Amino acid sequence: MVKKLPYILLIAILVIGVYFVLFGQSSSNQSEQAPIKPSPTYVPSTIPQTSLWLEPNPVYINTAGLVSFDVYISTKENKAKSVQLEVSYDPKKLKFVSVKPVELLAKKHVFINKIDAVNGRISFGVENTPGSHQPPIEGTDEIGELVFSPRELDGSSTEVAILPESVVHADGVEKSVLVSTKNAKVILQKSTQKNDE
Repeated sequence: MVKKLPYILLIAILVIGVYFVLFGQSSSNQSEQAPIKPSPTYVPSTIPQTSLWLEPNPVYINTAGLVSFDVYISTKENKAKSVQLEVSYDPKKLKFVSVKPVELLAKKHVFINKIDAVNGRISFGVENTPGSHQPPIEGTDEIGELVFSPRELDGSSTEVAILPESVVHADGVEKSVLVSTKNAKVILQKSTQKNDE
């Protein structure tokens, strides 16, 4: 029995050593591994995620005596096939001059272009020409320009607003994909910036 004791101790030490090597190593590897980072979330193109806004904001009267806004869109993953802007302004402070699409939309079909100068409302919409294979509007880009002239230069301010009735339709989505809009403030005085157009 005395001769077997060293062998039993040796086996016990080996088993304990192997146990610490196996389980001690795996726990230290776990602590040394880089933390798992979540992968970027992909949002399918069928989920509404499009925004419309006006720039600059605020805007002053330019050197030509006009108020000029660029209209921007960000579709993110949406593939927009039509955009209808519904814009309001104060007709007592601003007089409508023009609305025009930029080159990006130049070949698209204008399906509505209605100006209500009495109530200060603009309805303007473009879509892919029916029967054509025009590419959708994707990403972030300027889509148009709104121009007004001030009725007075009294230093007051007014707002040009993109109304909730505005819609953006995209491929594969039945309802509007427009989720947010941003209005712009007009300061009715000349800008003091030298590079203002």
